Amino acid sequence: MIRDEVRIKPFNHSNKKFSLRVLNKAKFNSDKQVTAFMPNLVHSLDAASLALLLDFYFKESTDVKNIYTTHDCLAIPANKMECLVNLLKLTYVKIYSDDKYLLKLYEDIRKNIRTTQNKGCFNEETLEIFSDNFRDPINFPDVKKVLGSVPSDFDFKVLDKSSYCGHYM
Repeated sequence: MIRDEVRIKPFNHSNKKFSLRVLNKAKFNSDKQVTAFMPNLVHSLDAASLALLLDFYFKESTDVKNIYTTHDCLAIPANKMECLVNLLKLTYVKIYSDDKYLLKLYEDIRKNIRTTQNKGCFNEETLEIFSDNFRDPINFPDVKKVLGSVPSDFDFKVLDKSSYCGHYM
């Protein structure tokens, strides 16, 4: 949102003025709105991953577990590392293997384009987005092609063999 600056002189006995920055809720900075989507989405996915990971971590056993987090960095006792690696794999599989999440995001983005942009700017058949601001149309990705790339019977335990992670899942 765009901020307006307001200068106030709160006391009659003093010449001092204060500047306040107030959000103007009637004006949006459309450039920032467009560029904010991806970082906000990634931040939300990181937060969801961390929340799910912590839930798995504290349900794993009843003994006391220390864990410290800052964004997507984790610190735990060394004897809990293997457990954490396995739970982290489980967390990412749980979040990113859910077709419903990707389909909902896909439909929400398409709906937003249709409702906030000029009528006819989005061709549903070709998945092209047109605008006076674009030299050429933008091709909107088809999530169904991405979803179709992982077979429905895919065994996510093969991730256990990844050279980047631990040995159990």
